[in-house]
Order: sequence, then C-alpha cells, then structure tokens
Amino acid sequence: MTCAIEADKLSVTYRGSSRPALADVSVVARAGTRICITGADGAGKSTFCLCLNGVIPHIYRTDYSGRVLVHGRDPKTTPVHEMAALSGLVLQDFDAGLLTHSVEQELAFGLENLRVPRQEGLKRIEFYLDILGLQKRRFDPPATLSGGQRQLLATAALLIMQLPVMIFDEATSDLDPTMQARLRELIGRLRPQGSTELFVDQRTENALTADEIWVFENGSILRSGKPEDILLDDDLLGRACMRPPELPELMHRLGFPKKLYRPAEALREIRTFAPSLLTFKSEPAADAGQFRSPFMEMIALGYSYTGHEAKALSDITLSIGRGESVAILGCNGSGKSTLAKVLSGIYAPSKGTVSIDGRPIQHYKRHELAQLVGYVYQNPDQQIFAATVSEEVSFGPRQLGFSRTECRSMVSDALTMLGLQGIDQRDPMLLTKGERHRVCIASVLVTKPQMLILDEPTKGLDYCHQLKLLDLLKRLNDIGHTIVIITHSIWVAAEYCSRVIVMRDGVIAGDGSTQQVLAHPSILEGAGLRSTDLIGFSNLLGLGVVRMSEIESELRMRMAARKA
Repeated sequence: MTCAIEADKLSVTYRGSSRPALADVSVVARAGTRICITGADGAGKSTFCLCLNGVIPHIYRTDYSGRVLVHGRDPKTTPVHEMAALSGLVLQDFDAGLLTHSVEQELAFGLENLRVPRQEGLKRIEFYLDILGLQKRRFDPPATLSGGQRQLLATAALLIMQLPVMIFDEATSDLDPTMQARLRELIGRLRPQGSTELFVDQRTENALTADEIWVFENGSILRSGKPEDILLDDDLLGRACMRPPELPELMHRLGFPKKLYRPAEALREIRTFAPSLLTFKSEPAADAGQFRSPFMEMIALGYSYTGHEAKALSDITLSIGRGESVAILGCNGSGKSTLAKVLSGIYAPSKGTVSIDGRPIQHYKRHELAQLVGYVYQNPDQQIFAATVSEEVSFGPRQLGFSRTECRSMVSDALTMLGLQGIDQRDPMLLTKGERHRVCIASVLVTKPQMLILDEPTKGLDYCHQLKLLDLLKRLNDIGHTIVIITHSIWVAAEYCSRVIVMRDGVIAGDGSTQQVLAHPSILEGAGLRSTDLIGFSNLLGLGVVRMSEIESELRMRMAARKA
C-alpha cells in the first residue's frame, strides 16, 4: 500500500523558544488509514499537523530540519496552492478557519479554490447542508451558529473538498457525544476511497475508532500501535495523559481479563461468574444537595436572540442551592450556554426573573455581581484581552480594589492552581488553546466568587489537567462554593456533580440527583445524548449507581456474597 505521509527526522523549534516542538519525528502513514494522534498538552500534536500542509514553515517561522512528504510532495518546497489539493486541516481553533460571510459561502470556498465544476459544487453544498441540518441557516453568518454548529461547519468545509489527506485537530471538542459519533460516521462514509484521515484527540472513546494510534511526548513519538495495544497500557496512558477506558478498568479491578469490553460482552463475563447478580434492581437515590437553601432562582425565564424567531430559552423555572455541584447537559444548540450567560448576568432575560439571595440580579452593581458569580466562557478567545497572562488574571482583583501586592499574590496562587506557573509575562494569545483556556479559568477563580459557572471547562485539556481542574472545583465545592459545569462529558457529571440538569430545545428535560438522571437512559436519549459504556453496563445489571467507585463496590459486595 502506498505511503500517504512519511516523516524522516522532522524537527521544529519555534522562534524564541529554547525547546523543540518536534524532535526527530520519523513515522509513516499508509494511504487509506485512520490515525489518531494523541498525547499530553504541548506534546507536539498540532505542530506536526501544521507541517503537513505547509503552514509550517511558510506561515509560522521556525527552525526546521528533516523532511516530511505528503503523497510524495514536500510541503516545504511545494507551492501552497498545490499542497491545498493534497491535504487540508481543520484547526484546533476552528473559528480561525471560518473565513466567509455565510454558511453556504463557507462550504463553497474550498470548492472554488479547487476549481470544482459549478454543478458538482452546488450538488455537494446541498448535500452537506442537509446532513448538517443547516438548510435554514445557509445565508446566516457562521458567527451566529452555536459553537458545536460552527465546528461541524468547519469540518464539513474540509470534507466537501474530498482531499487525499484530511487532518482534524480536535475536530469534535465542541460536539455532544451523539454528534461526535455522527461526525465520525459521516467522515468514514464520505471519506474518498483511499484517503487518509489523521485526527488529534485525547478522548479514549474516539481513539478506539482509529486503525492506528500515534502517542506524542515532548515532541517525539513515544509509541504507535493498534488501539487495543495502546489503550490497555496504563503506564503509557499515564504518560500520554489519556483517561483509561472505564469499563475495561472496572473489569480488570474485579479480576477479569484486561481487554476492550463493550457492555454486552462484560455482562456475559459477569453472568458466567454470578448469574444471580442480574436479578438485582434498585431505584437511584435522591441527593440531599437539591434541598439546600436557594442561592440563585429563576422563574418563568425566557430568552430570544435578536433577529431569531425561535426562543433560545422558554419558561425555565429553576432553583440552585447554595453549595451545590450541578452539571448542565444537553446536545449542541439546546440552550446550555445561553442559560449560563443569563445566570451570570451577561444576558438580560427576555422574560421572567433571575435572583440571587432573593434579590433581582439587575439590582446588583457589577463589582458586587463579580464576587457572587464568575463565568468562564466556552471559547477562551472571547474572554482574553490583556497583553500578558499576569495582566489578564489580575484584571478582576484590580477592579475590585485589591492592592498591587495582594494582586500579585492572588495571581500567583491562581496560576499555580491551574499549573501555569512561570508564564505570567507571556502573551496569552501565543499560548496553546488548552493553556489559554486555563488562563481564563484562573482569571475567574482568582476572586473566588461564591458561584462558579464553567462552560465546557475540560475542553481542550488533557486528562491530567482535567483531573487537576476538576479536583480543584471539588475542593472549592467542599468549602461552600456553588459549582455549575456545562459539559458534554457524561463521566464528568457522574464523578464530580451531585445534580444533573438536562436541556433540550431551550427547556429543561430532566432535573434530579446525578444517579436519578444518569441511571435512566431515556432521559439522556430524549435529549439527544448518549450514556457511557460504564453506566450502560451498570444499567444492564440494574445497579442504579453511576460512579466507578460505587459500581465497583456494589459488584464486589455481591460477588463476595455469591462466593459465600
């Protein structure tokens, strides 16, 4: 089989940096394969992708040595317009790749540059508009779409060109699990015969779909291999900062062979050992957190965007207790981010009321509200404005009147909490997207508001940094802070939140304790969401619990009783 990509001792160092971003990378990708590139933040994944279409070294000036070939052509010496017909890239910062004034124009842009015949181009555009569900938005500016819809559009704008090599850098980071699966299926179905797909992704469930996984570490390829070889190596996953697959991990802890299980297969293993376990049924218990004294209340809340007939939020009545940890789930466009911005005072509701401690939110002064509610944007680039990280993180404390000495101490503490020490004088816009996201979180955490609302806080972070952030949020919650996490990650809701609110089409489709909501797949499926394999396995056994530790404990107890 022919080589689609061949790198030989490829090394890249960004100007001004003392550490190479890539160091002697040698690797081969066969034509027609699907390759997952993974590794910790800063491992060199995105840099490698940028070398495959000439962005490095033509646009980003670097010290560059070695060679990479794409279908026999060297991006370093091949004219840009010729490379554009061979390989295409969806950037990690996908908004930077949206260049035109409408959805339709965005899909047409690449086709026009490739000189695809007009009738063929129109046929492809209609096909993709139907698939994306964007026929009614075809003339709308991309900026008016939700984050997930914009990411789908950016991905479709590459797929529509039908290139021999397609590269997706975190192309599903803003998508709900159902849309992620749909996009993976779409890419597999629409990928031209023999084309090669490279996708950067740190999520185990997505890596499982690859033919081969390349693990990057410190600019080099630590290891490559098939998913079953990579994803069952705990030491390797630890170095790559990837979350181990939950169900294989659970079965291994229980003494079963370590392999990649699906729920039905794990169930057969359990049935062989202890058939009586299948008769156990329980009802998920309510969580006392829902009955705490209310901190924030919404009554008949509604919100509509200017120029749009459809309501983003409709008749939402909701109370969030002081000290609760709440996850808000929902598919793309369900109203999660809009609700968060209304809760934080960024948007004023079109109807209804929002109050904090019984006082309408509009009656608070800005500096008062900042100490009550902090909001971290889904897209860090919508939040960052300062020239240095220190200035960005110190902005809040300075506005609240803290002294220069106090600000320095607060900034230092916040950066340390997020693993960002030593970068205080760097320009935040020159950091990786994951680092920029952590800077935004630090800029909100620095003032320790009573309620923290975080929109997709784990997006763009490797598993190591996700755990550090989530553990920090848990510690804040333990000392009384109210935490609201908007997320597509079911495992985050299961492990770190006591309550789950599910949204669908701008209304609340489910609200209850984490176990009450997540242990009932009908609630998630009704909102277009998918549960995890681990929770699906727990449901098959009728355990009524959703956290790894609780499932393991319940099964150990019943397996021990079986032996006795």
